[in-house]
Amino acid sequence: MLILSYPVYCNDWRNKRIFQKSLRTIHFDGELLLHLVINGCKYPDFISSLSDRPNTQLVMSPVNSVAGAWARAIQRLHDFGDDAVLLMANQDIFFHRKTLNILYSAAQQDGFVFGDSGKVMNAFSLWGGRLKTFVRFFEKDPDVRCKGLPDELFAPAYFEDNDLLRRMDLSGSKRIAVQAKYRHVGSSVIKYDKNLRKQNKVSHERNKEYYIKKWGGEPGRETFDTPFGNLREN
Repeated sequence: MLILSYPVYCNDWRNKRIFQKSLRTIHFDGELLLHLVINGCKYPDFISSLSDRPNTQLVMSPVNSVAGAWARAIQRLHDFGDDAVLLMANQDIFFHRKTLNILYSAAQQDGFVFGDSGKVMNAFSLWGGRLKTFVRFFEKDPDVRCKGLPDELFAPAYFEDNDLLRRMDLSGSKRIAVQAKYRHVGSSVIKYDKNLRKQNKVSHERNKEYYIKKWGGEPGRETFDTPFGNLREN
């Protein structure tokens, strides 16, 4: 089974339209469950209509961050078998027809898969793995506060992906970058949400400072091997 999960923000009609177009690009040959974490929506009729889609779960969750939506998705994965694959995507991802099949096949390996658009890799616009992979990460995650889940203190967005990738690397998890065609309409949620747009610059700087405090440096220049912890020996 493939579980495809989105954090869904529909506080602007343009976000709603982008997400509707994104849904039309979903193509998968096997058993697919669409898992939608809904956070505040001005279009309840649109959201309720999604429940009419076959194999669709709606999770109405008052999450205040992308990390929170991912955390709900990872927790839901435990309802399924060890070989179930969870892929998490931004709601402004447009898939090539073969993309989900390619990522699902790659996820059969023992590691986390990341969609690589072929340009600069935006690892956490599209990523996931099997339940076995998440369980092993949970057991070795150096951030015991989060216990294998995204750190929801990175709210509403920015650096939560860097933090999780750092923890994955330290846990010894394998990265599997897959050449899979898709288009990411970057930052559309923030761009079209007036409240998030106002917070954007402030939250970016706050989350950057939190990341540096947590890991002893910016992404790629970390000096801690444990969160808020020990200086790495040179």
